[in-house]
This record gives sequence, C-alpha cells and structure tokens, in this order.
Amino acid sequence: MRRISTAASLAFFAIAAFYSTAASAQSRWFWQNPRPQGSSLSAVATLAPGIAVAVGEGGSILRTSDGGATWEFEESGTTAWLEGVAFVNANVGLAVGGGILRTTDGGFTWTAQTATFLHLRGVSFGDASTATAVGDGGRILRTTDGGITWTPQDSGTFSQLFAVSFVDANTGWAVGFPTYPGPTIIHTTDGGATWKPQEYDSLLYGVSFVDANMGWAVGDLGKILRTTDGGANWIPDVNPMPDRLNGISFASADTGTAVGWRGTILRTNTRRPITPSVTRALRGAH
Repeated sequence: MRRISTAASLAFFAIAAFYSTAASAQSRWFWQNPRPQGSSLSAVATLAPGIAVAVGEGGSILRTSDGGATWEFEESGTTAWLEGVAFVNANVGLAVGGGILRTTDGGFTWTAQTATFLHLRGVSFGDASTATAVGDGGRILRTTDGGITWTPQDSGTFSQLFAVSFVDANTGWAVGFPTYPGPTIIHTTDGGATWKPQEYDSLLYGVSFVDANMGWAVGDLGKILRTTDGGANWIPDVNPMPDRLNGISFASADTGTAVGWRGTILRTNTRRPITPSVTRALRGAH
C-alpha cells in the first residue's frame, strides 16, 4: 500500500476548482480528481459510506476511506487490466478482468481465485452466495457458492457487456456496447435465467442500482443516465466533465462515485449543494 501525496496536485487545484464551480450550478456532479493521472480506472465499488475501491489499468486497485479526499494504492498481484469490482459487504469482494480476484479484508489484499477463458468486464453480488459476471460477446457467468464455481447463462444478445448490477439474487441489469441488432441495457428478474432488453441507443460502461427502481448508468463522453422506475425510462444527469466514464457505484440513493479515463473521479451527494473538491493527484497506479 502506497499513500500518494504530491505537490503536483496543487498546480491543478485552481483549474479543477474553476470548472467544478462553474458546473455546480447546473449539475449535482463535480470533478474530484485532477488530470492527468497515469492509469485509467474502469470500475468502482462502495463498501460503506466514505469507503470505496476502484480498479483499472495495469492491475490498479485504489482504495479510499475518507469519501474520496485521498486514495491509496493496494497491490493486486497482477498487471492485467481489471475491468470490474464488487463487494457483498465491507470485507468480501471480487475483481474481474482476464481472471477473478477475491478479497476478504475490505480490499487491502487480493488473491487470484480462478482463471477463465473469457474476458470479463463486470461483476455484481446478488447476496452473500450469488454473483454474476459479464463480458465479451454477451457472455454471462453466475456463481451460487460465493465464486468457487461458475456456470454460463444465455444473455440473449451478442452485445459486448461491460458492467452488471444486482440488488438481490434475482433482480439485475447489465450494460454494454450495442452490437446491431442488440440492446445496451438488459434486465433480469429471475436470477439471469432470462434477460430482457431496455435501451438501445447508448454506449454504456457502468451501472449501479440501489434498489429495484433507482439506478444509474454511465458511458461515453461523460454520459450519466438515471432511472427511478427500474429502467423502464432513463433520463440524463448533467456531468461537468466530458471524459468517458467507465464505472459507477452508489452507497445509497444520495451518495455515489463515478470513475473514468485519465483518472477522472466524480462524486455526488444529492442532499446538499455541490462544492468544489479535489483529491490528490494519482499517478502510476500499478
């Protein structure tokens, strides 16, 4: 674990504060990490209020315990790009990419759990035993024993799936790249036995639901979509930064984190006005 403290962040503070302040009047999202950052981030998971883990390029794993004010690097044991991360509680989590990593201490240490011939891009727990992973070609894997064994499911699409979010063992959503004809959001209410399309015209990389009705999806050009009816309808949220967003996670219906290219980290809290906030610069997350 290496804590990052660099004077370079000061050089970006005025610029970041300017853009955040200008955008805050119209947006509930603000830029939290200054550019540039050495490693792109693919996904983020919230363990508890104020505690989150992000993963990405070069096996990068970052952890915050102060609501994103500072981030620390954790050793992943791999240099493969990590595409997805999920936690079932404050201790047990999974990260996926070319394989599957597992932690039992809140993301401080990680071990390789299993190898897979599929490239996986997203993972989500439904409960303590059940998790679902998604990847290239519309492939979906599901475990009912906490990740010890995995079985394939039929997604009903050949679209590339980047992320998945379950709110219980049965109800979940997956998002991805539209391969015509194919959806970019699919939804299941039976644990993945069947999946139904919801959205067709957005390139999406991350999704997070807090219950069966309320969820968010993020994607290309800083797109943030929000639903309050289980995905039947999606409306855009305003984002002050144009960079691609790769992952999103909500601790509650009020507090969320989104991550993306060039180390972009956005935070939102819908119960109080947005104020400029900047993390310390994150460089060379390996």
